[in-house]
Amino acid sequence: MGKESKNNLLGLLAFLAIVITAACLVIETTNKLAGLNIPTGILPTIELVFLLVVVFATAWSYARTLHTFWKVLFWVILILTIAGFVLPRVL
Repeated sequence: MGKESKNNLLGLLAFLAIVITAACLVIETTNKLAGLNIPTGILPTIELVFLLVVVFATAWSYARTLHTFWKVLFWVILILTIAGFVLPRVL
């Protein structure tokens, strides 16, 4: 994937994440103020996935320029984050 298309994808995911975040916050606020129970469904999960992809892709572009220790630390944190995201949803 070229650098420009990667940046476009990351920009799109970041934009979608803030749109979904805003929608969830509006729904939650409306629920509290109006005493409604409108579910957000899977939107918070999608938002989190988009944010994690953007953050980790950006972090990797920085970490890959550092010494090996930081690269290994990045991958350990990435694996722990993925495990922390997936395991509670499947267990």
